[in-house]
Amino acid sequence: MILLRMGCVDTEITQKPDAHIWRSDGAPWYDPDDKIRQLAEGYVKA
Repeated sequence: MILLRMGCVDTEITQKPDAHIWRSDGAPWYDPDDKIRQLAEGYVKA
C-alpha cells in the first residue's frame, strides 16, 4: 500500500475510493458519502 497526499497527484484519478480512513480523526461536521465504508483507523487489507 502506498499513501499519497492528493496534492502530489498531477493526473486524473479514474478509480473510485475503497474506504474513508482515519474517520476517528475526522471533523465532526464532515459527513462523507456513506456508500463508501468508513474505517476509524488506517486501512488494513484482509
